[in-house]
Amino acid sequence: MGIAVGGMGSPIQDKAEDAVSFLYDRYHYWNRLGPLPPPPPLQKSRASRFSGSSLSVDTLGTARTGDSKTTWKSGDSGMSWKTKTIKSRLGLNKPDKGTKPKPDPTSLEFKFETHNPSMDLGTRRMTEIAEENEDLTDSKQTEEETKSISHAVTDYLRKELDVILSLYAQRKFADTVKKCESGLDLLAKYSEANVPEKSELTGLFNSYLGNVAVQAGDFTRALKHHTIDLKIGEKCDVMACRYRALGNLGRTHMLQGKYNRALEMYTMKAPLCKTAGESSALFHDIGNCFLLLNNFSYARDAGRKSLETGQESDDKRLQLQACVLIGLSEVNMKKYKDAYNSFETGLTHAQALGDKQAEEAMNHALIDINKKLANKSKKSQAESRDTYPPSSHASDSARSVMVEG
Repeated sequence: MGIAVGGMGSPIQDKAEDAVSFLYDRYHYWNRLGPLPPPPPLQKSRASRFSGSSLSVDTLGTARTGDSKTTWKSGDSGMSWKTKTIKSRLGLNKPDKGTKPKPDPTSLEFKFETHNPSMDLGTRRMTEIAEENEDLTDSKQTEEETKSISHAVTDYLRKELDVILSLYAQRKFADTVKKCESGLDLLAKYSEANVPEKSELTGLFNSYLGNVAVQAGDFTRALKHHTIDLKIGEKCDVMACRYRALGNLGRTHMLQGKYNRALEMYTMKAPLCKTAGESSALFHDIGNCFLLLNNFSYARDAGRKSLETGQESDDKRLQLQACVLIGLSEVNMKKYKDAYNSFETGLTHAQALGDKQAEEAMNHALIDINKKLANKSKKSQAESRDTYPPSSHASDSARSVMVEG
């Protein structure tokens, strides 16, 4: 009686279709995942009782001991041994009475069918097999393996940071957080020996997480991440981490209204500034703190230093911001003419930058200052009239003229 195989609707046909569907689903699943991260670090192998052995022999064909030869062969009825002489089979020679036989290593010669004489037998090692309950021992990774792991992980995470920068710029903060946390999880699997840039990359991921928290108004969480960035910079002496973290901590404290605490952060950041542009930005932040503390004189001084270093760096944007800071300070000091000149200079920088929004803001500030100047002038004239009333001598002269006429 025959059995149908592979017919439509048969169990085998159904299983085959299920298998194809499964493979198709798996293909699309892995395709959606995109490129995979680098492999995890190599596990330290455990030494077995075979460690140190330099022999790996598959079969023994013949063995020669001295001048005698022993061979074996297998047949259908089993194995039978042929021996030329009993002495040669045993490899023994009767010694003289009273003396013990001494083995002669030079007389031993081994020949194996699977051994290639051109190979260095000492370099061949048996595969180490880890067994249960065996102690772990350190295994040395080669320098090439370490470099390969370092490059693979670092290159992957650098590319991820480029993606994170783009996501953050697009204000896709949820995706930014996922990428940062994924990067930190990957770094946790490696040591500094495998990834020398581990500390710097960890600081960068925490910096982005802190900035996202600021955007969400979660200043407590922001301070936590920026503090981690700062501690990494201090521990590993990474100036980039310290510079970045102190600036972020200062801005976060400002947003919390803790202006004196922000000034402490900026004071610590000052020695780390290496360029005129960095100094200009720092003086601007310091001036803003003084402005919000209603210390307008210090705010104007900081603004002037920001403008001076901004001019050294030839950065029009920094010069524009400095002019605004100086102008606001002078308005609050009621030095309207000086403020007018500051905003007028700011308008020049805005026009050079082609920043229409800044131009509009400068024009509004100039109009507002003109109004304040006009009001101040009217008030001064009124005060002058109250202080110095019209002279009585002029009235008497006019009256005398009328009388004479």
